[in-house]
Amino acid sequence: MPSDSTPLVGNSLVTQTTVVSDLIASFLGQRLGKHSLSPALFDLLSTVYTLKDRGSQVEVAERLGISAASTSEAVRLASNKGLLEQAADGRDKRRKRLLLTPKGKQKLQSALEELQAADQALLEGLRAEEVEAAISVLRKAEQNLVRAVRSAPSE
Repeated sequence: MPSDSTPLVGNSLVTQTTVVSDLIASFLGQRLGKHSLSPALFDLLSTVYTLKDRGSQVEVAERLGISAASTSEAVRLASNKGLLEQAADGRDKRRKRLLLTPKGKQKLQSALEELQAADQALLEGLRAEEVEAAISVLRKAEQNLVRAVRSAPSE
């Protein structure tokens, strides 16, 4: 039997964030699907955009936390869809930069609009103070988890 200091599963922050995360993923999956984008493809396009057309596949893989092989396959698929292209780096001929095509930029813009719609749906009926408090709690929880992960013994 849990003690008075042990939160019930239904009242735990982990449970609530998991439920909200799953709902957001479902919502975004549906909304991005209307634009023929998966969440993974959105992540790829937004990462290339963030790197301002200077990023290589290696840098994209590192940012996304996925293997070089997975990144290579994702880049190939995005290129076949006309969303990305590769260009030689002027300083290093062995290195290829990833660039968004005009179609890729348009798809990314559409996806960002869907993210705004998700944000609006998530925050509907909440006061600004409630949103600020929720963000503050989540940031602190993130910091706590980062510390916990870093200090966990390796297996």
